[in-house]
Amino acid sequence: MRDMCQPGPLYMPEKMPAGFDPDGGDWRYTLLGPDGQIVGQTGGRADVWMGHCKACHVAAREQDFLLFPAPPYRRKMN
Repeated sequence: MRDMCQPGPLYMPEKMPAGFDPDGGDWRYTLLGPDGQIVGQTGGRADVWMGHCKACHVAAREQDFLLFPAPPYRRKMN
């Protein structure tokens, strides 16, 4: 059985200064590998691979490109 605590990839959105990517809400998407090294980054290394992040997030353009879990799955905050 696979160890469920193994490090995996980490996808990180980062809000950049205005003008970075106006069509994408000025978000930069970065993919880190299990070793912490950058595997891909919008406007940087492997930029073409990172296009899938923006492709999904444009559906949430009216929410500053932020995607949220559906209401039944959200945890209530106190």
